[in-house]
Amino acid sequence: QGPAVYIGWGRKVYGDMSGHATALAVGALKALKMRGIIVAGLDGGPGPDALAAALFPVDSEGLVAYAQANILFLPGCAPHDWLFPRCALAVHHGGNGTTAACFRGSCPMVIMPTEDKNWRCGMHVEKQGAGALVKSGLYNATKEELVEAIKLALKPSAKAKAKEFGTGLSLEFGVRNAVVGMNMLVQGEVKTGNMREEWKKLKAQEAKEEAFQKELDEEPEDG
Repeated sequence: QGPAVYIGWGRKVYGDMSGHATALAVGALKALKMRGIIVAGLDGGPGPDALAAALFPVDSEGLVAYAQANILFLPGCAPHDWLFPRCALAVHHGGNGTTAACFRGSCPMVIMPTEDKNWRCGMHVEKQGAGALVKSGLYNATKEELVEAIKLALKPSAKAKAKEFGTGLSLEFGVRNAVVGMNMLVQGEVKTGNMREEWKKLKAQEAKEEAFQKELDEEPEDG
């Protein structure tokens, strides 16, 4: 069947959402007849128990049986740098670290965002041609959307683009650039007091917004 599909959303899936997300992932993999590795995350998210609970009392698509035969559920975390080069692609929420690990491993990806920074990563991956962005986001995605996104990320061109971008990253002086950037921040913003002033402005604006919201909450309802 070829390499498996990695699926993990970190701490973005927990509680009641776990069963829905697991069923979504297993349903998409079953539709594509692919194997998968589903990682629960540190808060104990997606997993076989969540899947069974979500489908009780009727598992009309046979997802539990498919998962037992074709899905490896991992508790906690997985070693991305070791695992991603061995996967067909990775489905994740678009965290900066996971996205970078995919590029380093020449692993195309499907991003299902939950917040602004995830959307930025998703749009970047899509622009690079290294995978697909599920535009409805993680919490509103359908099985059909995920299936189509995986199909796009499975194209040889996506694998080639992920490898090309990852090669470029490996040639950068990442540690040196980070040190230079931090030094510029300290010298230009911290020591000059600019950061302190910007922080004061931010907190003042937050206080104004909280006071305004409090006034709205305390206003009597019409009628």
